Amino acid sequence: MIRDEIIDFRKIIPNESSVYQIRISGKATSALLAIAGDMQIQKQPGKDEINLIGCFPDQSALLGLLNALNDIRHEILSVRILETDL
Repeated sequence: MIRDEIIDFRKIIPNESSVYQIRISGKATSALLAIAGDMQIQKQPGKDEINLIGCFPDQSALLGLLNALNDIRHEILSVRILETDL
């Protein structure tokens, strides 16, 4: 599901989690939707880019998602931490 609204992650994330924004190139395919799970997916208007926003309990979990994105051939443009230790 592609969403436009911003979620207040402070209400749903345990203290040890961090919220990341991962910007990738490409389109929202069924493979991407399966990998993204409950992450927020935002299509950039007028661009072939997608923002994935979600929480990860640790960097190992983040790396797992990044590897999965690489496996389905989505170019990772940037990874940015939005919140930590909420």
